[in-house]
Amino acid sequence: MNQLRIALLVADPARDLPGTVLTAYELCQRGATCFVIPLVSARAELFSLAPDYVLMPAVRPYHSYPDISASLSRYSVWVH
Repeated sequence: MNQLRIALLVADPARDLPGTVLTAYELCQRGATCFVIPLVSARAELFSLAPDYVLMPAVRPYHSYPDISASLSRYSVWVH
């Protein structure tokens, strides 16, 4: 069985990084391969890493990443 590749996006490192790293650690303990990615470089990194699942911060109308989630969904990537 292949390991699940999970990308965790970080919007504000000062606020979100500790919790995101803890989440990534727990997922890795359960057999996943995790990538912690800053939101500012998400588009390029997500398409180069080709994860199976992407965990995004809360979607706000003024953010530019809803279009990223639509693009990833076309490539059978789970986005939450």
